[in-house]
Amino acid sequence: MPKLRIEPQLLETLVAAELDRAERAGERALLRDYHSLADPLYERLAPEERENAFAQIHLVWFDQRGWREWFAELWAEFPELGRAEGLLVLAARHKQDEGAVLGRDGAGVCLRALPARFADRQRLATFVRHEFLHASDMLDPAFGYRIERQDTFTEANALAERYRALWCSYVDARLARRGVEPLVSPEARLRELKRAFPALAVEQLAALSAQEPNVALTHADLMELARQIPDSSDPAPRPGTRCPLCRFPTFEWAKEIAPETVNAIQSDFRGWNVRQGACARCVERYELCQA
Repeated sequence: MPKLRIEPQLLETLVAAELDRAERAGERALLRDYHSLADPLYERLAPEERENAFAQIHLVWFDQRGWREWFAELWAEFPELGRAEGLLVLAARHKQDEGAVLGRDGAGVCLRALPARFADRQRLATFVRHEFLHASDMLDPAFGYRIERQDTFTEANALAERYRALWCSYVDARLARRGVEPLVSPEARLRELKRAFPALAVEQLAALSAQEPNVALTHADLMELARQIPDSSDPAPRPGTRCPLCRFPTFEWAKEIAPETVNAIQSDFRGWNVRQGACARCVERYELCQA
């Protein structure tokens, strides 16, 4: 495996969590092993020197507990990751911050995960495999991943939500075909696709979530699907669903949208049509801009 680096703050959190678990489980040997490394630092080093020393001890602890080999084994399951020069593991502050991305130089993989995930290696492995397959796609020239630019911030957010739902479904479908547990259940993926594509029928959503075994999708394929905003036969969107413009859930849909307002909206959202509806706040904003 290429070089593995882990954020010192995450290391400290992992060590503290494992020591707490060991103490509650009565694993005295594990506690003694750690204290045999850490306690002498208080005697030998000044307070300002201890931070770096503890970081080194935590790294030794990380290796002794088999984490480096654990990541290496998962990394080896994905040949495309061989194109990367290394892996950087960072702590995510919030769930929405989690995921794998390429570094700024495009040569390394950066993985963000909630520290709580490290308490259960089996469940963590499910998360890491999912994210490693995302990273493999990004590194694969045949997939053709690239950053897409949109005309407006709102349009970019809406497209990103649809693209993410499709890509995650594609990743989970391939993992399932390998006999690997997907990150979330098929039912949860269907719900996610329904939020992203509210106008699609259940059968259409199921077709999106269960990809054909021999069909290899590319970034361009997923982006084309994400850009297709299907018409809805229901003229009255359900309360609590997302407005197609601002993407926020709303219980107040605009009852009427004047033709000139429709034209103004379509100048920003080229795929939108009046049958999809819009929340009252978005319509009011466009009406004010015309006044």
